[in-house]
Amino acid sequence: MRRIQCTYYQFSDQVKLPGGILSIPTEAAILHLTFSREMNYHSVMNDDSQTTEQDGQRRNTRRRTRTRAELLLAARKVFAQRGYHEANIAEITQVADVGVGTFYLHFRDKDEVFNTLLDEGFQDMRDHVAAIVTQQAAKPILPLLVTTGVPHAIASSTGMPKPSQSDG
Repeated sequence: MRRIQCTYYQFSDQVKLPGGILSIPTEAAILHLTFSREMNYHSVMNDDSQTTEQDGQRRNTRRRTRTRAELLLAARKVFAQRGYHEANIAEITQVADVGVGTFYLHFRDKDEVFNTLLDEGFQDMRDHVAAIVTQQAAKPILPLLVTTGVPHAIASSTGMPKPSQSDG
């Protein structure tokens, strides 16, 4: 921790120097700062203006999460339109309106973004089917899986609205 010492001098129009010489300073005020090893940035700042490091991290985390979601949405669109083999990272970043370097901050390559989309899609489908099976525990499971999982998977792959849990 560092401490700052500040001395502020203000002169009138004339300054009497040693030896009785009068001088007119070119500046009305002179600011003299002395820094010691214990300087603390926050000791100079007003508490109202301090932003905590945690606030900045939360803001960065939200922005990073939002950018990742935009990249995944763009990748989903590009893969749906062009297919996996014809899609490329430059097109994904163009649709997401981010730089190519930003893509590599979030994903290693096209395979990773594709696998992430698959994992999220399967997790969404598992959650949907588990909720239906839990609600309708008295019914046989296999027909329930077919009547809920298949329509949900089709809706996910075509971009159509997903069936609600009560449709099963």
